[in-house]
Amino acid sequence: MPNDTPHNGFNGPGGQESPSLRERMFSGAGWMIGARLAHRGIGIVSTLVLVRLLVPSDFGLMAMATSIIAMVELLNAFGFDVMLIQRQNASRRHFDTAWTLSILFAGLVATVLVVLAAPGARFYGEPRLEPVIYLLALSTTINGFQNIGVVQFRKELQYRKDFLFMVGVKLTAFAATIPLAFLLRSYWALAIGLLVSSVGSVIFSYVYSPYRPRLSLDAAAEVMSYSKWVLLNSIANFLRTRLVDFIVGRVAGAGSLGTLSVSQEIATVSTIEVAQPINRAAMPIYAKVGTDLAALRRGYLGVISAVTLIVAPAGVGVALTAPLLVPLLLGEAWTGAIVLIQILAIMGTLQAMQSNSATVYYVLGRVRLLTVLTVVSIPIMLILVVGGTAWRGVEGAAMGLLGTVVIMLPVNYTAVCRVLKISFREVLRAVWRPLASVGVMTIACSWSYRALPASLATTAMTIRLIELVLLGGATYVLSLVSLWLLAGKPDGGERFVLDRLLKFRGLMIGPTA
Repeated sequence: MPNDTPHNGFNGPGGQESPSLRERMFSGAGWMIGARLAHRGIGIVSTLVLVRLLVPSDFGLMAMATSIIAMVELLNAFGFDVMLIQRQNASRRHFDTAWTLSILFAGLVATVLVVLAAPGARFYGEPRLEPVIYLLALSTTINGFQNIGVVQFRKELQYRKDFLFMVGVKLTAFAATIPLAFLLRSYWALAIGLLVSSVGSVIFSYVYSPYRPRLSLDAAAEVMSYSKWVLLNSIANFLRTRLVDFIVGRVAGAGSLGTLSVSQEIATVSTIEVAQPINRAAMPIYAKVGTDLAALRRGYLGVISAVTLIVAPAGVGVALTAPLLVPLLLGEAWTGAIVLIQILAIMGTLQAMQSNSATVYYVLGRVRLLTVLTVVSIPIMLILVVGGTAWRGVEGAAMGLLGTVVIMLPVNYTAVCRVLKISFREVLRAVWRPLASVGVMTIACSWSYRALPASLATTAMTIRLIELVLLGGATYVLSLVSLWLLAGKPDGGERFVLDRLLKFRGLMIGPTA
């Protein structure tokens, strides 16, 4: 197992920024975004097919099952991959120990799931839930045997391999779930699809990675010492995200929970799902930088600038076009998801804009601070979601989630600014142009909506959707470029995108004479 030696990743000789490693980070981000978009794109296509074959309660039943599984899987949420990436001198003994512990904890999780299957079904009042949990317990056991060597893809910046691995697993699940849905027309298609995905992930992990792990607990003390705070943060994250499923499922039932689950998947595919791969690509680069705060500051500001430039128009665009998207993509039976998607798309945008701070905390070994911030958000979320659900059902729950993100946004930015020793003004300087351009885009699209008839045929609705997307895209790009030029073409997401486009153009037309 090769070791990476720590070095200053962003600075070259004389303190100058190293273009090669910076390029590798953004190139890696490109691969990770491609992988995540392909992964989620396949998932969205799968969902769009499945919503025509299944009913909301089927999705709700699976959300109930996965919420129970997520709770139990906290026993295995030690973040061994984060530890192996953050620890630059990690050797075979660390990798083998992490793999062995993954197997042991996966077996423990599966055992607890079997024990909780019947009580969980009684809690939700859903007897269909018990056999589903038994099947997913088997899936959890299989997942534990995934080759730990795939972590080396990110650690050694081999993003192409990570891309192929992620997409291969998703395609396997897609190829199994869709035919099963046509055949069974029930929630069992979703459950069996998850099992097939687990089997596929294990097989692909050994196909793509030449590393062959061995059973060992030689470095257990070192591995667990770092990972205990990752576990605590995972527990806090579970409470922050999965308590909503328990509340809505218990109070509003499987149908409402299914609608919320599908709405969240559609709403966040262009925001959180885009930010995650960028953060995933940034982590090994940050780890190579180590504790050089000047380099980390540049990396962090560059990442949030790029994330905001991409996710802000995408998330707000989904919210603006939801009244047309939902009938076209999901069908008339899912019109109740329109408002949910609008609320959750804005929530996802704000959440994605602050997500990279977690990567900074992990790399600097400040997981304790991350855990504290997550814990602080839990009572806020509980008050808002419980109150919102009692007030307006599942829409109120979505409003509670959005309110939590809004309240925590200044808290999270204040914390990361203190850790990196940067001012809030520097953060605003990195993101204000995309946000202002999104404001102009929103005004233009809202004005266009005034001419929208009360009801439209499918063809007319499709045309209006395309018109809105083109109008919003053109308005955003023109506003962004204008503001960037007026600001004197500063470094940021705009310059990086322009450089990428120019490089792509050079590849297409070849060198000029």
